[in-house]
Amino acid sequence: REASTEARKHGSGRPRPGWLEIHPPGGSTAGMRPPERAGANKCEKKKKKKKKGGRGDDVEATLAERRRQNRCTFFLEQKNRYCNSCSVKGTDRCGHHREVEVRPRVRCPVDPSHTCFKDELEKHVLRCNATKRKRELEKKKYFCQDVNLGEESLSTLDVPASERKRVVLGLSGEELRSLVSRVHASVASLSADLGYAEPEDDPSLLLRPEECSPWFGLGEFSGEGAHQLARKYKARHVSQQASIIGNTNAFAGKGDRDVCLLELGAGKGYLGAMWVQSMAYKTLVLVDNQCFKFKADREVRKDNSSSVSRLECDLKDLDVTGIEEVAASDRCRVVGKHLCGGATDLALEISANLRSLRGKAAARRLDCLGIATCCHHRCTWRAFVAREIFLSLGFSAQEFQLVSWMTGWAVCGHGNPKEAEAEARARENDTDAAGHPLFGMMTREERMAAGRACKRLLDLCRARWLREKGMAARYVKYAPQDVTGENMMLLAK
Repeated sequence: REASTEARKHGSGRPRPGWLEIHPPGGSTAGMRPPERAGANKCEKKKKKKKKGGRGDDVEATLAERRRQNRCTFFLEQKNRYCNSCSVKGTDRCGHHREVEVRPRVRCPVDPSHTCFKDELEKHVLRCNATKRKRELEKKKYFCQDVNLGEESLSTLDVPASERKRVVLGLSGEELRSLVSRVHASVASLSADLGYAEPEDDPSLLLRPEECSPWFGLGEFSGEGAHQLARKYKARHVSQQASIIGNTNAFAGKGDRDVCLLELGAGKGYLGAMWVQSMAYKTLVLVDNQCFKFKADREVRKDNSSSVSRLECDLKDLDVTGIEEVAASDRCRVVGKHLCGGATDLALEISANLRSLRGKAAARRLDCLGIATCCHHRCTWRAFVAREIFLSLGFSAQEFQLVSWMTGWAVCGHGNPKEAEAEARARENDTDAAGHPLFGMMTREERMAAGRACKRLLDLCRARWLREKGMAARYVKYAPQDVTGENMMLLAK
């Protein structure tokens, strides 16, 4: 019993071998310590190993020893150690680091996710896998370069986010407050014209159609009784998707089985999968500019109840009239969840192009549109569909860049205690860390309100553009703020 008690004190549920021989029952253990645990030495070795690193006290001796061991002598600055690969015969570098210094590498212009040697750039572009994929894509009927973008000359007016911030910081307090005041006035004017009123934040905003009930479970992740796909990700995403479906159905009806569901910016396709399986639609088309693992369309194919097609194409190059499944269907629903920045504008342009399809009831080809907007700070002037409306409100293309950048104030970083402390210190000196006036000395609440107003301005301009295209449009809040900060969506039919 004493042996078991002592063993448990040192992290084991039963006595270790040899303990009873060293300390027989009833014997005294005073002045003695139990044997070391088996893993103790390993932990010490790991600690010692972690301390090793750097170039060493004697760099020349270290390099000589690595050459003797046929190890690469290239030092990895980020990892603070030498490369562990074997060196190529006749050199002191491995195959990867042999020509780093004499042959610099640059990013591939076709696919910047990888690099190549600068002196082989022209050859690499010809045989790059991204080039091959692009050639295959150009053969598709639904591909048309920049078909959903504005004129190329408009891109010269777009500036990067860092430049936008510099311009905002360069504005005087009076100029910035004047711009924000004009934004608020324009939002009020558009809201009155479109019949939009800002709803209160309430849990009842999350709609849950009865058809989506199998997707819900208990806890952070959906329970065992929920739908198979719903168990693979957090329940808050399920609730957002169900609310998007519920708001769209409330606006345009559920639709019949012959509806073709077109999800743009689909990602893994969970929104589309939930939609077609809940509403029993016959056709699902998913579009995104890249491939993903663990896609939801795999599970939809298993049911054999809906046909699924996945297209890998940038929305700016997507000619919707060339998609066979869409052309063969009399009714098409265009949906998307959190389409970043200009992707929302591209989706609106694609929806408008649906009405140009030839055939019976061409004007009714678009059943409805349901797009949850997101990341307004990534909007571009060339892609923005409501440029004329924005200009008619008294703003300029240059001010669009500022309004777009200020949308980030609505959701980014607010409520962080460290940010509040930094703001308080900066306010004492009336400048930020770089010595600039702190956004016209606007308070945090004023900046958040200004950011929300900038978001509303861009989205309401889009809603008016849809109405000018002959569609009934609505702008709604589909989720409370505590579920997602990007909780607004555009509806049209």
